[in-house]
Amino acid sequence: MIFRHQQQAAVWQQHLVDGAPNRFSDLLNYYVQRSLRSHGQLALLSGVPKNTITNWLAGRVRSPQQWQPLVKVATALQLSMAETDALLAITGHPSLAELKATIGGMDDEQLLARWLAPSPSLPQPPAHAVSALHPINWASIQSRLETVNNQEGIEPAASRSPVPLHNLPYQLTELFGREQVLTQLVDLLRREVPRLFTLTGPAGIGKTSTSIAVGHALLDNFTDGVWFVSLAALHSPDEFVPAVAQALPLSVRNRQTTLDTIKEYLRHRNVLLILDNFEHLLGAAPMAAALLRHCARLKILATSRQSLQLYGEQTYPVPPLATPDPARISSVQSATAVP
Repeated sequence: MIFRHQQQAAVWQQHLVDGAPNRFSDLLNYYVQRSLRSHGQLALLSGVPKNTITNWLAGRVRSPQQWQPLVKVATALQLSMAETDALLAITGHPSLAELKATIGGMDDEQLLARWLAPSPSLPQPPAHAVSALHPINWASIQSRLETVNNQEGIEPAASRSPVPLHNLPYQLTELFGREQVLTQLVDLLRREVPRLFTLTGPAGIGKTSTSIAVGHALLDNFTDGVWFVSLAALHSPDEFVPAVAQALPLSVRNRQTTLDTIKEYLRHRNVLLILDNFEHLLGAAPMAAALLRHCARLKILATSRQSLQLYGEQTYPVPPLATPDPARISSVQSATAVP
């Protein structure tokens, strides 16, 4: 599933870079494929009807008449100001800065709240709005993207690698009996400290499946991704760095990738790193500690049969799974859905 999304996002990215026709659906499809959001998820997050989004993506609507639904979708997709401006421009609407200068109602002001905070890096809004009928071609959109991206200090969308923001395995069955554990762990990991959690317990207790479920629940809380690293097949601490590098979306990874390379990548990124089966590689625990010391926005969720014995570590013993509630079991498959 993830590989298919990567392929589609790459196709849309190349489609835009190669100078394809300047169609609204092309640009929106690229943003949606890159986000890995389904039409239903996007509708739920944005409040825009699913049929409307489907029609946009299918190319049945060339230029939505109202800018508000576009901004709602851009917010749900967590687009940057530059990317949202591109979406507005290609449909003939004013930029965010121009909209901010002309909004007249509380609803519109709340809709633009994400971009209303003053920033010295952004251009001052003009005193008048540009006509919504003014024709804009892809060259001007590309120029606007480059200008605002440079001002915001971010990489343009057309040059970013279209990778998903996680590599978590997908659960094939529902996880019963872990609701309280998941709620507690998600709440703890949303706090600023501590930044190192270790799920402990004997083999087969459900540490791995619990960590994966926690990772999925926290995808929206870690803006630079949740990355799962399996250490089960490793035997030497020397294998720790290559394993972490393989899991992260590094632009270059090889046998010469060093711990410093990973530190540099993670230094300013908001990331959750799930290190699974750490008991196989306890000698690498100091490397995990080094990552936490140098990367202020990094958090680590480890699973291990024993504590990592690191400063600042909080252990969480995973309790045995209780017998499933018969009232919640609808099939034999559901009854066997245990970690």
